[in-house]
Amino acid sequence: MIKDGLYSVHFSSPLGAGSGVVVISGNTFRGGDAGIAYVGSLWEQDGEINASLRTFRHAQVQDQISVLGSDETQIELQGRQENAEQFTLSAPSSGLEAVLSWLQK
Repeated sequence: MIKDGLYSVHFSSPLGAGSGVVVISGNTFRGGDAGIAYVGSLWEQDGEINASLRTFRHAQVQDQISVLGSDETQIELQGRQENAEQFTLSAPSSGLEAVLSWLQK
């Protein structure tokens, strides 16, 4: 079961890597990094975690590019819970992998 709270997120794709924070509450999440915001929903089904994510740029950051190739995008991710405080999501179509680690409620 995914715990509500504040998570650190570390992500990578063939285009680069980065990190940010995400707040999960119920089946919704909101977060971002220095230049890109991400919002969406997540749910558990048949032992797998699924997420639908939308990204958009909220600030211009010198030399920052989106690891998804576009500032504004919609992407579907699937993953698994690693332990009580960490889970991994990936999107094979883009090569994106994200590891979320619980920080606090």
